[in-house]
Amino acid sequence: MVEINSLEDPYIKVIQIIKKSVLTRSTPIVVLSKAKDEALYQELSKLDLMGIIQAPFHKGVMHIEIRNALNMLKNQRLLDNTQDLQAVQSVMISSLASLTEYRDPETGEHIKRTQNYVKALAITLKRQGFFCR
Repeated sequence: MVEINSLEDPYIKVIQIIKKSVLTRSTPIVVLSKAKDEALYQELSKLDLMGIIQAPFHKGVMHIEIRNALNMLKNQRLLDNTQDLQAVQSVMISSLASLTEYRDPETGEHIKRTQNYVKALAITLKRQGFFCR
């Protein structure tokens, strides 16, 4: 957490450097500010921050903002892990279908047809609002 109150604040440059690096761009940053300058907030909005807390600073509000930022980060990591698992699962199914097809072409094709059917079903259900992702 850093406090920034003007466009000339050196922390803005530091945050820009952090957000440009592949190694550090996902670092969660929460900014505190007493400033009333709209231009400052426009500049801060470009920095991909986890949050901005404006003065007056209330301990309870700060706890809520920080907790929300950490929960958002945790959820993003869970989403990334889920997407990785889905990719691995897809490769495994394709590999098993290919292996099965090698031994029995009819069964291998059945597995691929079933995979495509389930995918089409999931896409349709998503479009109809049954799934949010």
